[in-house]
Amino acid sequence: MIARGPNGVAPWQGHRARLNHDWLQVRYLTFLQSVTSEVDDWATSSRVQPEVKEGVLKWRERAKEWVELISDAEATLSPVRYLEVPPLSGMEPETRAWLSKCVHEIYCARTGIRETCLELADRLAKIEVLLQAIESGHAEQGAGNSLYTACLKFSRGVSSLPSAIVLP
Repeated sequence: MIARGPNGVAPWQGHRARLNHDWLQVRYLTFLQSVTSEVDDWATSSRVQPEVKEGVLKWRERAKEWVELISDAEATLSPVRYLEVPPLSGMEPETRAWLSKCVHEIYCARTGIRETCLELADRLAKIEVLLQAIESGHAEQGAGNSLYTACLKFSRGVSSLPSAIVLP
């Protein structure tokens, strides 16, 4: 789980920025775009440089971080967090319990964050399937471009998550 500060959102936002912008968009996607033809030749050519293989498989080093970021998004960005700090934290525990559930469900319904997170998890799984096919040499022609496109769509999905707590 990603550490949370007093407002709960800033550490998550920072982690998302480091992963999505700094690493995925600036480093990984730029690298993938430059080696798509080499990735396509992975299964049929011994000419693929070890650095290319290592670079493509770097995705797996970050996979756990992506899973954590996505699984924390719904709760971290929920307006229920406002019920955890004064003055709202002072209400009766029973009231806060039912109100929290209502506020969170309204938030999920209005933002679609639950569905977005499920879609992102599905995109993560598809990227791993592509990586396995590429690594094993069983990928179809155009796998380099497919991997690039899948990672780009994933990045856009991460960017579509709210950047702050959304009030219902």
